[in-house]
Amino acid sequence: MKAELEAIVRTRATAAAITAEALQNIEGASEFEFAQRILAGVEGHRELFPGGWYDPPPRGVAVLFGDNEHRRTQFETLRVPEFWPNEKYRFQSESVGMIYFSPVDKATGMFGDIGFSVYRGKSNETKQHLEDCLKIVNAVAECAEVGMRFCDLYTEAQAMFRNKAHKHIAWMTTTHDLLKINLGHTVPGSYSDDTPLGATFEETKESIRTRRIYINEAEQFVIPETCAFTVEARLVDAAETQPNVFFHVIVVFSDGKKTILTNFDDIFKALGMDYML
Repeated sequence: MKAELEAIVRTRATAAAITAEALQNIEGASEFEFAQRILAGVEGHRELFPGGWYDPPPRGVAVLFGDNEHRRTQFETLRVPEFWPNEKYRFQSESVGMIYFSPVDKATGMFGDIGFSVYRGKSNETKQHLEDCLKIVNAVAECAEVGMRFCDLYTEAQAMFRNKAHKHIAWMTTTHDLLKINLGHTVPGSYSDDTPLGATFEETKESIRTRRIYINEAEQFVIPETCAFTVEARLVDAAETQPNVFFHVIVVFSDGKKTILTNFDDIFKALGMDYML
């Protein structure tokens, strides 16, 4: 599994670098324009497939730039065209946005998804909200241990959210997680299931989509010594005065040693979000 785990780490780092570059001079850019910047960046990396596995939204890139009432980020699923990158919505000084990109390594079929919320406006309350949400997601990742069941990790996370006066919102509606709300999922092919993901990109995308094991309140999957899985949550403050905020990290266990992939620093620097550093 060494090559697979290395591919996850490498692909996540590449995704962060592509996104940070795309974020240069973002003021006034449309959602569609920004998505095209990311896809143009992918073209310079022949080790990656030309788009992301989570498709739709088109080619596995989601970009949402919200208004002051945050309606744009209050979606049920990114699958529907209403929430695909759109020319109508542009990044403004007080925009709260969400960006998600799902690249896949050609050689191994491993993905290195990255996702995060962005805000560089003047509201100290909103800045604090983003900072708090990232800390909570990181704390959930830190809580994960070899031998822990996914359902127990989910329960621990929900207790953390309640303790910090936050609500967990369904990240997306998915037919393969019948409970509909989860905190992430495995990276298929990163643990004992060594069945090939597929010979083509379409087969690989379908394998990832259908073979994921979700972190939810019922899942009995036990974290093995070698594996990788995502921890991702959309959170809102209990009073719902602040926007939905999303952060996505990847937890990698290699022979029991844990690494948490965040890769956000260059992204925050590119945006001038120094308060997140």
